[in-house]
Amino acid sequence: MLNSVARFLKGPTIHRLEIKNITVSDNSLWVCCKHFPCWRSDILKMLDSHEVRELSLEVRSYTASADPVQTLLKLATVLCSIRIKQRYIENIGTSNYLFGTRNVEWSRIILDIFSRKVDKLCIENDSFHEYLSRQGADMLIERLPWIGKKVWFETISQYSNNFVNKVSNDHVVRVRDFGDAGRHLRIKHVSRSEQYF
Repeated sequence: MLNSVARFLKGPTIHRLEIKNITVSDNSLWVCCKHFPCWRSDILKMLDSHEVRELSLEVRSYTASADPVQTLLKLATVLCSIRIKQRYIENIGTSNYLFGTRNVEWSRIILDIFSRKVDKLCIENDSFHEYLSRQGADMLIERLPWIGKKVWFETISQYSNNFVNKVSNDHVVRVRDFGDAGRHLRIKHVSRSEQYF
């Protein structure tokens, strides 16, 4: 599938790219950029040169040798919007899995992603919604509205309060309880509150 993406990206300017149902592996990354000596830098050049602003990844697993967090941080340097949809993986043995990682403090990574070009981030992780701890969700609620951008952020988390609805520095912060499916956390600048991914 990524071979088709690479062929497509040789031509037109595109603003939104969706890649669905993949395993991110060294081979898939190489296929995507086989015309370049090193995918890590050149996939960024390819996305940038074709003016891709939004990337939507529907991922099963991540088996590439490149660090998954560093991969996301590099993507955040050239993209304005990133959507990660984590698909269910059988026998993963943990409830805090996301994009090839376990037991990672995602709140700090999310803040780091927003410190780059990205101002819109959606993480759909219905199967492993404990990837973001309660303390991590609290940190994002406290800090994201104050990072100097008109932030748009949505995810599922294990936020401790059942319901939150407030405005902080012109950002609407909402938490809604969906029972076993986790709590939907939204932090959106008031000018973007009606935007969807």
